[in-house]
Amino acid sequence: MLLGLASAFCAAVTLAWVAAGLRSAGRGLNVAEESFYLLSYRWWDVNLRTFTGAQYLYGPVFELLGHNIAHLRMFRIAAMVALHVVFGWSVMWWLRAQRPTAPASRLWEVTGILAIVAAGGVACGWLPLSPGYNDGTVVGGLLSMAFILFAAGHLARGRPIPLRLAFGYGTTVSVLLLVKWGSLAAVALTAIAAVALLWRRSRREITRLAGMAAVGVAAVPAMLAVFVPVTTVLAELVVVNRLITTAEGKPPTAVLGAYLTELGELTTVVVARHWLLLVAAAVAVLVRWLPEARLFAGVLAVVAFGRSLQQVWDGAGVHGGAGYTGRYVETLALPLIVAILVAVLVVDGERVHRRWAGPQVSATRSTVGAGGPRGWMLLLVLTLVPIGQAIGTTGPLMVRAIGGFAAWMAVLIAVFTGIEAASAICRRLVASVLAATVLAAGLIAVGGLWRYPYRTFPYRTATEAAGVPALASLRFHPAEAKAFAELRGQLRPYVEPSGRPMIGLVGAVLALDGRPVGEVWTENAGRNAASIRAACPGGKPSWGQRPPLLLYTRVVGAAEIAALRACGVDFAVDYRALAVYRIPIDPSTALNLVVYVPAAEFTVVAGYSAPGWKPTASKRR
Repeated sequence: MLLGLASAFCAAVTLAWVAAGLRSAGRGLNVAEESFYLLSYRWWDVNLRTFTGAQYLYGPVFELLGHNIAHLRMFRIAAMVALHVVFGWSVMWWLRAQRPTAPASRLWEVTGILAIVAAGGVACGWLPLSPGYNDGTVVGGLLSMAFILFAAGHLARGRPIPLRLAFGYGTTVSVLLLVKWGSLAAVALTAIAAVALLWRRSRREITRLAGMAAVGVAAVPAMLAVFVPVTTVLAELVVVNRLITTAEGKPPTAVLGAYLTELGELTTVVVARHWLLLVAAAVAVLVRWLPEARLFAGVLAVVAFGRSLQQVWDGAGVHGGAGYTGRYVETLALPLIVAILVAVLVVDGERVHRRWAGPQVSATRSTVGAGGPRGWMLLLVLTLVPIGQAIGTTGPLMVRAIGGFAAWMAVLIAVFTGIEAASAICRRLVASVLAATVLAAGLIAVGGLWRYPYRTFPYRTATEAAGVPALASLRFHPAEAKAFAELRGQLRPYVEPSGRPMIGLVGAVLALDGRPVGEVWTENAGRNAASIRAACPGGKPSWGQRPPLLLYTRVVGAAEIAALRACGVDFAVDYRALAVYRIPIDPSTALNLVVYVPAAEFTVVAGYSAPGWKPTASKRR
């Protein structure tokens, strides 16, 4: 009965965030990061200058979908559900072998899988609606861990590890590193888990599995080579990432220090705000050996749990969207800390009790530590994989790590199902935390997908079509739709046929169906200048006889002007400002976009701005 109710609850939460994602698929567009991804995918096998290989993962999908943005967003939702089903299956397959007293019904596994799928919505909690490289690292991190857990389940049942798991692990690792080199940390973590599993296995078995994993690693570049030159792909990835590292000026030690500081601050804040719940969890564990304190422990658990719920709700800790990431990261870190605390206290408490009580002690033991060192290793890796896949960013680490929250949910499930001998108060408290976490994950996902989409207009106001071919699958805020329609309509002579070379605001280039010159992201003037120079090897422009349009929301930098000159183009002589367009991008911000066209093509259009234009974002009242 309880399993059925739990399954229905988790399924309802999953359906809520999936429905929110599907309903929002055709609404709004972020003109910065999301447009960067979409433009990269549009030209995935033509423009190879990029800092992430995500375009080789999602670009072919976008092409197969006919460059339909709404359908790509739907694919993202479907892919997230499928990923978390596989990951949840691997977790429950492994746990089934570790929990001999678990209900024999398959509903036990189904409930765990549904809880993990419900938690998977957090991956959509603040990111753009279209898939990006953060999605790619989450997919790689969780899928590689799934192969490890499937292997652990086979070993726990006395079966050999199938070669297909080694091959799948190898391909996943290769994709993960292609998407983001910094995810090497996640690869290292899963590799350590693999070594722990294979420790003391036969040399022949280890050789076969390692060889098949190597084949999987090699299969990805081999398949990629069918479409693009792999050596060029890797060279461009190295060059652009080196430019980013140089531009940001942060050595690896400084970045690592920032990561550790962030982790320390997060833990301190969570403990300070929810210390009563942690105390209640500890007391609930200890009451097993202090039965006279049951009433106190029960009252404390109810009060502490209610207090934490109130704090989370009052602090907007279950609101999704980019504006609430710091708050909901704290919300989702809390159940992990509770789970770790309970697991450690249960195992250590039983060990101490056996030592002091002597041979007459009851044989009843919790199975949370039954897997021995290997089991603890897997739980540790599950805890760290979300952080490992997020490493490589100079921004907040935990905001990106939380995309892999399903791994933390797996830890919570492993602890809940493994404290069979703990007090009823302890089990009920952990069950309550687990249920509240599933609900919080669903609310966060719905918030990020529907209520507060990433840096664009919310669902309810995005109702108008722009009449722009490249954005035909989307609806916009009326003011934004009008701006895109005006931009496309007035620039039609300059942008047809599609594929006109362009440099500038990625959202505008996407809307005009332009082809980027070099790196798609142009907001950093130094990197953009290097990209322009790279597009003119030997001073010969790659764009042929038709120079690119320039679409800027800032002043064209001196380095960019010099780079154009190296391509045989004098910006002051060969370009003229055609018009300035005001493009609303969210409820409070609009961009002033100035369009420069080659002087030979210049024709004044309505909307041309007189001198005095300032290339900055303006706040709308």
